[in-house]
Amino acid sequence: MPKFNLKKTLPEAGGIIAGSFLGKKVATMLPASLPTFTAPAVNTVVGIMLLNSKNSMMRGAGAGLIAAGGDGLLAAAGINGYDYMPLPEQNYITPVNGTDSPSPLNGLDNAMATPDGL
Repeated sequence: MPKFNLKKTLPEAGGIIAGSFLGKKVATMLPASLPTFTAPAVNTVVGIMLLNSKNSMMRGAGAGLIAAGGDGLLAAAGINGYDYMPLPEQNYITPVNGTDSPSPLNGLDNAMATPDGL
């Protein structure tokens, strides 16, 4: 089992959490008339500047600001990430071909969709 250096890890983790929190607050402090990518860009630039700090908590805050800013920049560009939606079971798929059988798009035809056809 790996050993953790808590004196190093906790300040960095606290800084990342604080940076992410502050990154969200920056958006509320800027005027609404600015473009949507302004707040994330400010977060990213300030985060990059904080990465050069000697203090591990400040470096962590820089990493959190970069993460918050990067997420905001991607959202402003229309890239919202992956929406996870599990596929329903076969019995609950709504037919799209107007019949009571599952759609042929699911890889089944009418003969195989009934228990008799299996």
